[in-house]
Amino acid sequence: AKVMLMPPPINIKEEEGCRKNMYSPAESAKTTEIPRKEDSSTNSSQQISYYDNIPLQRTESKAKALCQRSELTANSQKLLLVLVGIPARGKSFISAKLYSFLNWLGYKTRVFNVGQHRRAMSGDTKRATSQAAFFDTTNKSAKEQREAIAMEVLDQVIAWYASSERGEIAIFDATNSTLARRKAIRDRCPNDISIVFIESICDDPQVLEQNMIAKVRASPDFKGLHLDEAMADLRRRISNYEAAYETITDSENISYVKLFNFSSKVTVNNCFGRMSKTILPFLMATHSNDRPIYLTALVPRRREPEYYQDTCQSQQFCLDFEQRLAEWWWKKKTANHTEVQRVQVFTSTMPGAIDAGLAFAKHAPHLVQLNHTSALNPLLLGVSTPPNSSHDFIDLDSSNYSIRSNVSSDTRQDIFDRGNGGESYYDLIQRLESACLDIEASVDPVLIITHATPARALRAYFKNIDVVKCMGQTTSPETRALADSEPAVLELIANFGGGFIENVHFI
Repeated sequence: AKVMLMPPPINIKEEEGCRKNMYSPAESAKTTEIPRKEDSSTNSSQQISYYDNIPLQRTESKAKALCQRSELTANSQKLLLVLVGIPARGKSFISAKLYSFLNWLGYKTRVFNVGQHRRAMSGDTKRATSQAAFFDTTNKSAKEQREAIAMEVLDQVIAWYASSERGEIAIFDATNSTLARRKAIRDRCPNDISIVFIESICDDPQVLEQNMIAKVRASPDFKGLHLDEAMADLRRRISNYEAAYETITDSENISYVKLFNFSSKVTVNNCFGRMSKTILPFLMATHSNDRPIYLTALVPRRREPEYYQDTCQSQQFCLDFEQRLAEWWWKKKTANHTEVQRVQVFTSTMPGAIDAGLAFAKHAPHLVQLNHTSALNPLLLGVSTPPNSSHDFIDLDSSNYSIRSNVSSDTRQDIFDRGNGGESYYDLIQRLESACLDIEASVDPVLIITHATPARALRAYFKNIDVVKCMGQTTSPETRALADSEPAVLELIANFGGGFIENVHFI
């Protein structure tokens, strides 16, 4: 017997932004015939694996394809994310979320919004370039204006990469809804810029209506208009775009991601490296549900990484906090006279956090999904007084030794500074990335029971604040609520612009 193996032709384009192919994808792989030994002891009732002990055959065409794939796996230094879609499909929402996430991870990121540039350039004629008639595809003059404005913004993107800021990831927020526009973007960008198109498609009537209402209320294009008048003008604008709309297809030979109804369905083509590891999972986790997120920082116990003698409270204080947190939550929910929802609870793996999570779940175990993750563990900042040798016994309760974790006294100015050893803020952010994705993906209310350092780092993401500044002195009620000083919960309520509104609750 013989087994015929026919490897499929590999169509490799580019890691993050596809522009040109080094090898033709039409080159076919060779067929290899491999004989299989007969085993007379094998009976028909046994399961046979026909691929056992068959070595992979590297043909010349496959070697070329693998060589190109290897070259394209490394991340490009300049990445351009191009939003695609007709109005009211959530492009600006996606842009804002991506900006916060990528900036939080340490990438030099910037959003370039064509609509904002159009309004800034229009001057006193703002309404003339905001009405639906300006977006009529049969209006040749207006069409030329729109294309010119888009190319001006694209030139700003290219200049930003080459500036002293040395930008890494640009987000080009515009409709880009025709094949001609997308080709113009690719032709105008230098070869060292990788391009990925992100198309937002919405065919759910309820989601679309919600998007349209949010747009007319927030966009300066509709300022001063009555809601009904603004909605009518927006519908005419959408109709104009739909007349010329061309969705992305494989024939364009580009890298792209398609999001349907805010990630209820995702299609991906030719995305590797950073796109598949970081950006794509975040896009899949993003949604527009307005569930609240609650952050609380526990007071450290002895022998825990954030233990610091002048901040540590008694064991009874910790037990009281666990009880007060649970009572506050369930009283708050029942006082609103609404149906109590299921809640996702995320805790660190520190004993105090685990105990607090279990105490919380006891009140309604059928409504609580408890998740313990070491990603939420405190930041290890290193030792302030190291032992004399690596073999010396370390007494965490000694006055001569402490884990340097008193966040308010931390004076570092650099996100990469590791101080006397341990983790930097950058290390903490990288560790928190998986927890952030889990939190974003949840459509249920979220309660995060963690510690001062990871709580502040997460707040930096939700509020789009510089991480180093967010870790410093307690200069606001929100940072004081996460300072290990008194029992408090920070409530974060999502808004449609992609950000969060915060409220402090002392319990």
